Amino acid sequence: MDGAAGKPYLAVNGDVLATTSTIPPRVRKPGDPLDLTPFKLPVEWPAMRTMPRLIYGTAWKKGETEELTYKAIRAGFRGVDTALQPQHYDELAVGRGIQATLEGGLHPEGGLWVQTKYSPPAGQGGQCPYDGTQNQRHQVQESAAISMVDLGMLDCLLLHSACPTLSQTMEAWMEMAGQIGHGVRSLGVCNFTFDQFASFYHECVNLNRLSFQRMRPAFASPFNKTDIFSNNHQCTVPMVFQGPVAAVNGYATLLRAFCRKHGVIFQGYWVLSANTQLRKRGPVTTLADRAQVDPAVALYALFLGSDPNMAILDGTKDEKHMEQDIKGLEKVAAWSVANLAEWDSLVERFEGRLAEHAGNEQGAERSWSVEIMESLLSRQQSIPGTDMLDTRAWQDHLLASWYGAPDNM
Repeated sequence: MDGAAGKPYLAVNGDVLATTSTIPPRVRKPGDPLDLTPFKLPVEWPAMRTMPRLIYGTAWKKGETEELTYKAIRAGFRGVDTALQPQHYDELAVGRGIQATLEGGLHPEGGLWVQTKYSPPAGQGGQCPYDGTQNQRHQVQESAAISMVDLGMLDCLLLHSACPTLSQTMEAWMEMAGQIGHGVRSLGVCNFTFDQFASFYHECVNLNRLSFQRMRPAFASPFNKTDIFSNNHQCTVPMVFQGPVAAVNGYATLLRAFCRKHGVIFQGYWVLSANTQLRKRGPVTTLADRAQVDPAVALYALFLGSDPNMAILDGTKDEKHMEQDIKGLEKVAAWSVANLAEWDSLVERFEGRLAEHAGNEQGAERSWSVEIMESLLSRQQSIPGTDMLDTRAWQDHLLASWYGAPDNM
């Protein structure tokens, strides 16, 4: 079994429970209508729920969080995203909103997908809900325990951002992996740059191979001098990546391609708020007119249609828009089946619009092709004495030896 082929080894008390691939690749082909089928994660936990392609986002809802969560579920949302980060989220209120829907007699068929995040102390804005003075392993354990009290079983626990160094990121990730089977069903990450995520994924693949070969506790990663397997955890690759989608970051084109390649579901946020111009003209307005839906729904539909591996976070506060977004996507899906040729044309035009900004990804950072990063991932040697997230030394070393000096990229 090979981690590079997308084979995570999820463990409970050190026993391998799943060696299946991550997410079966979803790649759009000409003639494919809009498919709203939820994602099914290949993890055999009891009552495993599916991830819908439209998830309700609860950031910045403040005192309205409980009510809006309740309304969103009543309107048809079957997934909820939150975080244990009081500065921007109210996780406990999300839990109360979910409980209110259940007590009100609504039990969604297939269950409700619930995900939250471990937010490192640096991202807590001075409002850390757990003891940030403890070591990182304790922080992750306490954060996850609080979230499970707030929300119950977690379908996905995400790392909210990369830590300052790769060794710290991996330490947090390994502790998160230890929560699988103990209230957590799957893992993901958020807000990594393309370079950070490729580096992180590369390290997960390496540790995955080594853990499968049972090379512990003798093995110590050069990026983490402690015994990363001391808790008898095994490493797993992430099943979810969450990040912004906007013109300024090239609509996350490289990140989404990387995720498709490796069977990682990409969850996009800011899809509506950061793309005002995109939804005001071109294929978006044409689809809105032809399918008789709101331009916001048309924008969601074209993103989901062009990238079947993508889910979208929708954070509307308007109850009417909640229902409109859910039912509107279903309406576009039906329209696309009846008008395949026109749907194909609109998706192609939309992809062309996105391609115009693809070079913006990572801002001023050097954007590398997926092919180059695949070459990096295939190499199983690391550069001792460097940190993949702190410096570019290891990438520059490999790129210079394979493709010439970085300035020639």
